[in-house]
Amino acid sequence: MKKALSFLLTALLLTGCAAQPAPESAASPPPDSVAEESPSRPLATPSGEGAAQASQVVETTLSSGVVVQAEVSYPPVDFSSLASYQASLHRFDPQQARQLLLGDAPLAQEEQQAVKGSAFQDAMWHMYVTEDGQNLVVIEESLHYYSNGWNQDTTQYFYPGPESLDYNGDAFQTGKELAFATAEECFTQAKETLSQLGIEVADSYDCFTLDSETLQAEAEKVRERLVQNGVGLWTDEAGEPLSREESLAQYPLPQYLASQDCYYFQLYARAGACPVTRQSTGVAASGGYTMGAVIDCAYSAEGLVMLSISPTYDVGESQGEAPCLDLEGALEALDSKYNSLLLESPCQVEQIAFEYVPLGTGDGIHVTLIPAWRFLVKQELTFPGKEDASETVTMEQASYVFFNAATGQEIVTDLGGI
Repeated sequence: MKKALSFLLTALLLTGCAAQPAPESAASPPPDSVAEESPSRPLATPSGEGAAQASQVVETTLSSGVVVQAEVSYPPVDFSSLASYQASLHRFDPQQARQLLLGDAPLAQEEQQAVKGSAFQDAMWHMYVTEDGQNLVVIEESLHYYSNGWNQDTTQYFYPGPESLDYNGDAFQTGKELAFATAEECFTQAKETLSQLGIEVADSYDCFTLDSETLQAEAEKVRERLVQNGVGLWTDEAGEPLSREESLAQYPLPQYLASQDCYYFQLYARAGACPVTRQSTGVAASGGYTMGAVIDCAYSAEGLVMLSISPTYDVGESQGEAPCLDLEGALEALDSKYNSLLLESPCQVEQIAFEYVPLGTGDGIHVTLIPAWRFLVKQELTFPGKEDASETVTMEQASYVFFNAATGQEIVTDLGGI
């Protein structure tokens, strides 16, 4: 049987019309202008985010017609004066990482070789496998660790990115605490481990409680949705479409166990008092492709069972301070952008965050971290049918819009395309 090209189709649909972002639904627009909750309220429960991040809920409709129904997260900063920073990719010491994460566990396998694809010219790939089944791979600016207690099936149908068509993070951000420890206790351990690796993280975080019952329920929902959205993409050897049952069989359904229960954290590198974005700006500002700082880890009853960093940044000297847009100014900048566009369908903002954003300087290693506002914007777009152009397919497209908080200018991202 031929595996369906569902990943490719999704990517084509998401990148094919990247000029404008957009909302999940425009069925019931919010009140014209409402701002709820105090900006001093911590993001703790039920969202599961760390308490050092303030938030407020904004519900309004901009003059451009863009609907804002979003929780806004930002650290307690003085917008009248904020610095930019010099920074560079963090480069891991493989021996230090091995000692910290694997300790004195006997090795069953150790390999290293030169590798391409890293920002560093002399990049080496290091792999360590212990006799008790722990795995550690270090490739200069990236590190991936899995204990023998980590099951890859745990995250097979877990989609925590709100920009994903299959997003189901809300199902796991319930604030549910597991019996072995609280989320805050596990975060404290993670913060200490990362500090020993030379990485400082913000006090805010996203925590997802992955318990076996919810994992099982969500896996079944996602499988059904994948089959429904991919009708006709799975074929047999003769090229004939598979039945629904045959298509469903192409997506394995794990049987989740209570021993897999864990907290899954999305952590944020830190610049001053602010988090560094996890999102990429691509080749914005023509400074070379620049990644966000992505730090994920998971804790189960066995302790740290997964750590993935690819990449993060070492923050250097300040490059001077400047007044920055506050939330009101950022919304005005967003409104101005969409007032200049002819929208095919309504747009909706579902997430707003104040973060530091890395802009490349051209060498792939050094960046400038600038204060910025990030908006998650969703829009429903219509495409001609693949087989019959007279038929249409409606898909939700999500994208991030960034504004340099110091200049008020949009950071035009370019993530490439297929």
